[in-house]
Amino acid sequence: MVDCLDGRKVCIFHILPAARASGTIADLMSVAALNHLVIMNTWGFINSFGVFQTYYVTALNRPPSDISWVGSMQVFFLFFVGTFTGRLTDAGYFRPVFLLGSFLGVFGIFMASLSTTYWQLFLAQGVCMGLGNGCLFCPSLSLLSTYFSKKRGLALGIGAAGSATGGMIYPAMVQQLLPRVGFAWTMRSLGFIQLACLILCNIGIKPRLPPRRTGALVDWKSFKELPYVLFAIGMFFVSSLCWDYLMGADRVGFLGRVFRILLYRLVRSIDNWCPVQGIHQPVDRAEWSWCDRSHHPWLYC
Repeated sequence: MVDCLDGRKVCIFHILPAARASGTIADLMSVAALNHLVIMNTWGFINSFGVFQTYYVTALNRPPSDISWVGSMQVFFLFFVGTFTGRLTDAGYFRPVFLLGSFLGVFGIFMASLSTTYWQLFLAQGVCMGLGNGCLFCPSLSLLSTYFSKKRGLALGIGAAGSATGGMIYPAMVQQLLPRVGFAWTMRSLGFIQLACLILCNIGIKPRLPPRRTGALVDWKSFKELPYVLFAIGMFFVSSLCWDYLMGADRVGFLGRVFRILLYRLVRSIDNWCPVQGIHQPVDRAEWSWCDRSHHPWLYC
């Protein structure tokens, strides 16, 4: 929202050129694709932690409960840091925040390749990469939505599907490289992929809206809206109770993510969302069923 001369508040989308606010095909192909790479290297890498945990339990001779703290810290920092980096993006600091996140993510994975003890891995892969993910994930998603009004659902679906791409590519690479080149060069190979992707993202992703310097760090007024509070509580329990299925579905849920958002774009109402969920579930099940999980237990993460 911006202040007009007569004191009214107008949404900034209403004063921007209509063609630009609606998002062109070039925007869809470039900005959405670059955000796809960002999420592939944040959520997609986190989704691959199961294959790392299997190796760490054996190599470090630590119980799975200890190793799981590494992946848990990555997820925690991704969301916790996003609380602050999202506001910094609104204030016009997207470029330094995104650059810092790129450095921390790549630095963390290369330091993990040199780690030989549990605490070194915890600090490198859990803390350092987690902080980097928090500086990349929320700012890139919030920026993506500003490029589109008519095609926003499709753009967000393409971006979110990056978690499925990363969840398929990284575990497959680790399984193939680990017995051939060892742990150190396996991690470095993943790091070089992340470095190349994030260099492209730093060049191609640019803020479109003017910065909003004023405003609270956290919008506490949102918690006075009952629908938002109920939705947040519901997502908390879904993420807590269905985490194993969600992590596995992220590997093969590419079509389901895009298809679901496009359907919601058509129904335009949360009241009609239950039938849409019923339609979309067979898509996720069909993608999930092709995996022979009895011979590939790593798909469970």
